[in-house]
Amino acid sequence: TLNYPASLTKIMTLFIVFDYLEKNKINLDTKMHVSKNAANQPPSKLNLKPGNYIIVKDAINALIIKSANDVAVAVAEKISGSEKKFIKKIN
Repeated sequence: TLNYPASLTKIMTLFIVFDYLEKNKINLDTKMHVSKNAANQPPSKLNLKPGNYIIVKDAINALIIKSANDVAVAVAEKISGSEKKFIKKIN
């Protein structure tokens, strides 16, 4: 059967966020910039605008409750610099 990875991807993203929190690399108030790439992700998302910021605490809630793709990309870019580098990290 065809299985889409979205939920597993969000779980792995959260795993990395919690690891970074534990290692004090980020904190709950760390601001994450929303890039044009992050803002342009397809639904499900929070409809964040390019240039906005979201703090880690709100990002965690958005990933858990909404499975927000725009937030997931903002997190990936904050932690690894790019989506592509972040994917290598979670793989």
